[in-house]
Amino acid sequence: MWYDGRMFPGNPLRRTILLVLVFLIGFPLMAVSLVPGSRFEDPNASQTMLAGRDFTKQLTDTEQVSANLLDIHLTTMGKGDPLYVWFGHTGLVVTDKRDNRSVMSDYGIFSFDDDFYQTFAMGRLNYEVWATSAEARYDLARRENREISNITIHLPDAAKLELVRFLNYNIQPENSTYLYHHYRENCSTRIRDMIDKAVDGQFQAWARAIPMEETLRQLVMRHTYASPFIDWTLNFLQSGSIDKPITLWEAMFLPAVLEQALLDFSYIDGSGNAVPMATDRKIINSATVGARAPVLDS
Repeated sequence: MWYDGRMFPGNPLRRTILLVLVFLIGFPLMAVSLVPGSRFEDPNASQTMLAGRDFTKQLTDTEQVSANLLDIHLTTMGKGDPLYVWFGHTGLVVTDKRDNRSVMSDYGIFSFDDDFYQTFAMGRLNYEVWATSAEARYDLARRENREISNITIHLPDAAKLELVRFLNYNIQPENSTYLYHHYRENCSTRIRDMIDKAVDGQFQAWARAIPMEETLRQLVMRHTYASPFIDWTLNFLQSGSIDKPITLWEAMFLPAVLEQALLDFSYIDGSGNAVPMATDRKIINSATVGARAPVLDS
């Protein structure tokens, strides 16, 4: 996930220590919250916010022109060196072809504000979505020596325009905060849910039919094995609820898995044609340190 250092008080070492503590304590809370009935209700939860949005309505001529001027890409960033970016990051990038300006919607922002410790003690992590310059995000990831890849997302024009409208709605201050959950509500699952809504549930139906060989615990261990202490601690603290069989849908809490799933998936459009959801994977930055664990075969 993505954390902007400008949002954290103190020096870099203090910020890193605080974030590691957040991660080690917060992870078990996420596992416990997988138990039915234990999850907090969030009015800004992904599915709640998407309910009622119409991705199929007929476009006017003016709207059609607007849709044709927009491109959508998924950016995936490999793991970084600090613990809190071991799992990578993802964001949706919208490019306006009129001025070639690209804006990234980033669902991985949180801050140590006045209410942080109170909400954290209750098992709640408040995250935000920000819209920022995509190139600025790329530059930061390059400085962190993280791999960056882009794929082109193909949606019907009506769905594409509604997706952009939803992103603009989501970044408004009253809508931008949500309750983070490492497995259910993070930067990757929020985008997964939007794309699924844009193709009328076809993405979810397809992904839920694909069983994974690994459990949530095993997926996490792919990213923590390099640090025996962190690996052992997370394994010890998390409950058995993360050892149940899962499908590709649940595995897409990992950005790299989401990217590969989109490349593998095709949906049926209004004319009955199969359309690849994503194509044209391009490496923007290749990094040795940031090299990601191989995406699982499913």
